[in-house]
This record gives sequence, structure tokens and C-alpha cells, in this order.
Amino acid sequence: MTNRAFVTGGHGFLGRHLVNQLLINGDDVIVYDRTPHPGAALSHHETHLTYIPGDLLHVADVTAAMRHTKPTIVFHLAALADVRHALLAPTAQREHNFIATANVL
Repeated sequence: MTNRAFVTGGHGFLGRHLVNQLLINGDDVIVYDRTPHPGAALSHHETHLTYIPGDLLHVADVTAAMRHTKPTIVFHLAALADVRHALLAPTAQREHNFIATANVL
């Protein structure tokens, strides 16, 4: 069975590996990420890969992307994981790691 996987943080360390494996498995993958498209890295899977630039803090955009793509499964991997960032900017860390998660849900 082919899935339509919606992956947040698809350009991060874990996300890149997950996206690649999903594509190898023959799934259709939608990457929702605020970082620029990685370019040619996954170009051999172009027909099964959709990139949607966006910020998870904008709930209306996340909702619209999910409604438009109709995923069968969601992998939420987007996060600010650097502890140094949490110490320097705790409010931003909280927004990105908690509010963004709530928006995905």
C-alpha cells in the first residue's frame, strides 16, 4: 500500500533519511519545511516528492497544506533541537517545539 506521507522537518538530519527511505519504499512524500529545497539530492524521486515551504507557527498555512495534500500519515520531525539555542532564546524554542507541534495536531 502506498502512503502519502507528510513530513515536517524533512530537510533535517533525521528527516532527510526518513524521506529517502519513504521514497525508496514507493511512497508519495510531502515535505513541509521552512528551509530551502535541498535541490538535486532527491531529484531521482521527483515524481513522488512534493516540497511545500512553510513555517509551522502559521497554523492556517499548515492546515491548508494538509487539506490540499490529504496525507495518510504524518511524521512530525521539525524542532529546534540545539540546547544552546534553548538557553539563548527560550521563548523561540518553546514556540517552535510546542506551538508548532500543536499546529500540526
